[in-house]
Amino acid sequence: MRTHCGVSPEQLKHNNIISNPVFVSNAISAMPELDVDTLWWIVQWGNEYLARFKRDSTSTQNKAHDNYKKWTQLTKQKQ
Repeated sequence: MRTHCGVSPEQLKHNNIISNPVFVSNAISAMPELDVDTLWWIVQWGNEYLARFKRDSTSTQNKAHDNYKKWTQLTKQKQ
């Protein structure tokens, strides 16, 4: 699905995520300075919040999240 600008909702969501100052200025820039144990805890907390999301979210929210995950894989956003 494309918006009127020719950009998918997933691309718009992704653009918002990667341009968020908290994500860019704090999370990403701080990671190289963190030790492995601190990074491990960040992953644990992230997993807990994802589990809560899955437990409490609506089917519409789950579908949007699944669409975003599929889009990131198809467009190789992690590379």
